[in-house]
Amino acid sequence: MTERQNDTHILLGGNTAKVLLLYITPIAFSLFLQSLYGITDLWIVARYCQSESILAVSSAAQVTSFFTMAITGMTAGAAVLMAGSGESGRADQTAAAGMRLLVILGVFLGLLMYLGAGRIAEWMQMPEGAAQEMGRYLRGCSLGMLFTAVYQMVNAIYKSAGRSKISLLFAAFSGTVNLFGDLLLVGQWGMGAAGAGAATMAAQGLCAVLALVYLRKSPVFFLKKTANFSGGHRLFSSAKKGWDKTAEIIRLSSPIILNSLLTGISILIVTSMINSAGIVEAAGVGIAEKMFAFFVLVPTAFQEGLGTYTAIHLAAGRRSQAVKGLWTAFACSFVFCGLISLVTFFRGRELAGLFQADPTVLTAAAAYLRGDSLEYVFLALMYCLQGYLNGLGKTGFVMVSALVTAFLVRIPLIFWLCCAEQISAEAIGWGMSFSAAVGSLLCLAYYWRNEKRQK
Repeated sequence: MTERQNDTHILLGGNTAKVLLLYITPIAFSLFLQSLYGITDLWIVARYCQSESILAVSSAAQVTSFFTMAITGMTAGAAVLMAGSGESGRADQTAAAGMRLLVILGVFLGLLMYLGAGRIAEWMQMPEGAAQEMGRYLRGCSLGMLFTAVYQMVNAIYKSAGRSKISLLFAAFSGTVNLFGDLLLVGQWGMGAAGAGAATMAAQGLCAVLALVYLRKSPVFFLKKTANFSGGHRLFSSAKKGWDKTAEIIRLSSPIILNSLLTGISILIVTSMINSAGIVEAAGVGIAEKMFAFFVLVPTAFQEGLGTYTAIHLAAGRRSQAVKGLWTAFACSFVFCGLISLVTFFRGRELAGLFQADPTVLTAAAAYLRGDSLEYVFLALMYCLQGYLNGLGKTGFVMVSALVTAFLVRIPLIFWLCCAEQISAEAIGWGMSFSAAVGSLLCLAYYWRNEKRQK
């Protein structure tokens, strides 16, 4: 058995469904823990601080998510390239190029967030007291951008080798440190939003150190011969060899990053439209959208994991197995999302009741969830197809299809619905489902066209 098989045999053999679930499940739990990161900060700050700090942290979470999108998009591209080049002996060069690139990106984003913290608070029209607290929180988080970039790149290295459980280890460690840091700095020392930002920075820093130490002690197959980071393929080497991989990572990752950023912007635009529809409808939709990130954790994990899974099988000359993996992933994701659709359609009011007690808001939330219920089924298909196409290197199409869906379908449709004389939360929900259906059909049509070309 080769070194590559020692690391990736879990993805290259065995029952497809079992293999995928073993690989995807840690990714899903990692995403869940990461989604709790900002919630932890907000929960601790809400428990110990004034309303200005609460508003600052809740608003700053939207800002930090945009910055981390750039990092996760870059590491997604690097992971696909590493997974697809392991046999050629160039995965180590890709890892080195990726680490160099992520270090540069982390420093740039950190400086941008630190220097622009005050201006960002102004753009978001924060009240004076909250603006100061938001600036302190963002400056604390900015110091952790470099650390986030480093440990996310190490995550990508392990995922590209089929060892997704490591990402769960890092996420659990970072989340635990952040929780205790918040309790100490915010709860005990009364540092407010600045303390929450410092706790985030400390958690990211310690996680980056853990990731690098772990990588040194337990390297993946393509770094085993250079585990001491010596020779021409050192992760932080400035040697010319491997700089072509930097260009490849940028080419593959740029559409992913742009897709994430512009999709996030489109969501903010849609949110602002819905907010103009009325307080009750906006509050109901807002509650439903809080649950959305948790409802799509599984399809999001399949989207992330399928990119690497597909690239690994293509590199091994097993395209048919990659296709089988795609439809197996869709079947698993469909079961989960189908259950979510049924629950949101028939029990939306009970779900919304976990966050709100006002009966009028509950009615609006239930109506929106009822209309939006089919979106999860379509997203199960769309996310799996996007992951598969990313693994093929078709990130440009994935970006274009997502932008067409967002800016040519979702935004105009929601705008039209919000301009109606009788604004209906359920109609807005059906509009979201329709836009997801369009996105799924676009990806499916491209998939069929691409597969016919390969035959």
